[in-house]
Amino acid sequence: MENMENMENIENFERVPLISQESPANRNIEKYKKWCCICGIIIIIISIIIAITIFVITITPEGYSNDITIIPYEYQLRHDGFFFKFNYVIESLPTELRSNFKNKNDNKFKQNSFPNEFTRLAEIIPNFWSFDIFTVQEYRYYPNDTFYKVSTANVKMHSLFTSAIDITFNAADNIDPELIEACEYKITWTWIMNGYIWRKCKNSNEQEFTKVSYFKGFTSWGLEFYDLDGNIKYGYTSQTDFWWNHHKRVVVVYPSAPFPPIIPALYSVCNNYVRDLNNRNSRNKRIDN
Repeated sequence: MENMENMENIENFERVPLISQESPANRNIEKYKKWCCICGIIIIIISIIIAITIFVITITPEGYSNDITIIPYEYQLRHDGFFFKFNYVIESLPTELRSNFKNKNDNKFKQNSFPNEFTRLAEIIPNFWSFDIFTVQEYRYYPNDTFYKVSTANVKMHSLFTSAIDITFNAADNIDPELIEACEYKITWTWIMNGYIWRKCKNSNEQEFTKVSYFKGFTSWGLEFYDLDGNIKYGYTSQTDFWWNHHKRVVVVYPSAPFPPIIPALYSVCNNYVRDLNNRNSRNKRIDN
């Protein structure tokens, strides 16, 4: 009988769940893992903040001194890589580099220091905080192939859904007022492949913008710039290359043009941006419907 009771006690004991007692070492390991996760998250957040800060400082023109634009009459315009769709690069053309690249009031800039190849001359960059503003940062090269950047122009779109932009040159108040770079410019265009370049110059005491050039064409298929009567050609842009070649195109502006050579590039950048924005909005509306 006693043996039977012992057997029942053993069975009841087996049915009682064992209470595991966690050792202090295991608790310390768990705490260590939690702190490691927290520290890792903090490090990642700090790294992201530092990266964004560096990026903003890099693309913000306030860190560069103002200077006159010296973009040549012929150059290449393209996207700055595959991941910066609205960042553009202006590069010199090898055959154009020594013939038309002029030194404009910058004794530090040596044109003969360039090799006979595509050389980065400027970047057209959207503002980090507002994509309706673009800035132009141009490169200045020393004879030893080192360089520094200067801020030369700003582009302000009237809005993200209108076809008009204002262009100001940063050194306009510090250069010869007779130069066309001392004037303000405005570009307006329609959706039937044409538009106008407007200009207002302080040296002429102009209070309002006046038309100085007419242009037509698509940025993808090429643009042509003329006088207001369409008889005198001021310049053109070539058809853009394929996307894997960063949509390269050649820009040619003749010396007789009443606007600086960088103007066609600025129009191309802003026009592409507005068209891309409208296409995205159209796709979103179709998806919503």
